[in-house]
Amino acid sequence: RPTDEKVPTWDGTGGAQALERYAKLAYAYFYSVETSKQTIVGPKLWSNLRGEALRAVQDVDVNELREENGVENLVKMLKERFPESHLKKLPRLYRELFREQKYRAGEDAGVMFASLERARREVELALQGSATQRWDSLLLI
Repeated sequence: RPTDEKVPTWDGTGGAQALERYAKLAYAYFYSVETSKQTIVGPKLWSNLRGEALRAVQDVDVNELREENGVENLVKMLKERFPESHLKKLPRLYRELFREQKYRAGEDAGVMFASLERARREVELALQGSATQRWDSLLLI
């Protein structure tokens, strides 16, 4: 049970999507607090974690979370300890590839190709993590 019902909490379950939701709530909470009290938001978020999430960061020096970027540090630590699996990452990367990789009128073709290459590398890295196949044949440039 969370120590403070007004502070976002997470128990380490639900995978990358749940962690992303928690991170959004954590940042929203941070920005909703008076500027003079924002340095205590990191420790408050940390103390409100439960289960696996708390165990994953229980050895953190809470003073590190009192810094200006304390919330960012906490979220970063959680993302390092609960990485998105390669297999679960693939559908999201493919959706992003085909949704975002469109030529826009007046756009420099070099910018579009650089963006396409960056997306291709991300998907390829995910594929290497889940299988040894390549997807170069999908790119019809």
